[in-house]
Amino acid sequence: KDNLAVAARLATALKGNKDKITRAFELLLGLQGAPVIYYGEEIGMQNAELTHRPNDLRFYVRGNFDWKLAEKQISNPDSILYKISEKIKKRVQTR
Repeated sequence: KDNLAVAARLATALKGNKDKITRAFELLLGLQGAPVIYYGEEIGMQNAELTHRPNDLRFYVRGNFDWKLAEKQISNPDSILYKISEKIKKRVQTR
């Protein structure tokens, strides 16, 4: 009602810190149940830059998927996507 909600992508909340983002995924993937990964989180997408504050704060996290960023990261062992992919593979192998 008072519009005090927060809408932030993980990378925005963690200020783009790759180590913290990777650690957050380790925690998520270490829990029981089915992990939910919102599109773009696996490549470290930031909140959308909007020219005005929307009534619905979800617009900050509903930007277009950054395919160029994903392509850059897919084979880079130092990238967030590569590290997250490896963690997902490990989870699948151990379940």
